Amino acid sequence: MPKTRKVVFMSIRHKKTTFFLDMAETSTVLKLKKVIQGITKLSTDDFALMNGNKMLKERWTLTESGLQDSQVTDPAQLKLVYHDGVVWEVKEEIIEYSVEPELPEGMKPTDDDAGVMTPIMEKAAMLLAETSKQDCFK
Repeated sequence: MPKTRKVVFMSIRHKKTTFFLDMAETSTVLKLKKVIQGITKLSTDDFALMNGNKMLKERWTLTESGLQDSQVTDPAQLKLVYHDGVVWEVKEEIIEYSVEPELPEGMKPTDDDAGVMTPIMEKAAMLLAETSKQDCFK
């Protein structure tokens, strides 16, 4: 029986950018960096990946990097850090996701709206009822 490969699901973030990737757990960090290079057009020498406070070595597999227990609904969180020519910029540069803005007053539902049908909703209900009747006699 063939051995099944496990997949590692990852969310890789830097500033406002997020990549969602998945790879076999036996893949190396270098292979992951080459995939990111294809997306960002950055040289693999110009960036590194971090899992928490640990910088991942290119020769490690994703399992050796501690990423084996990720799932689609709970991907491993990695940070992408850049090299400025002298040192790695490892300070936190992740900008939080934005939140949905509040609806304007005119668009907020009120208690008076419950059960009230607009003319457009009435027309759509009539068309739906007519279509349903026609489908019954086919």
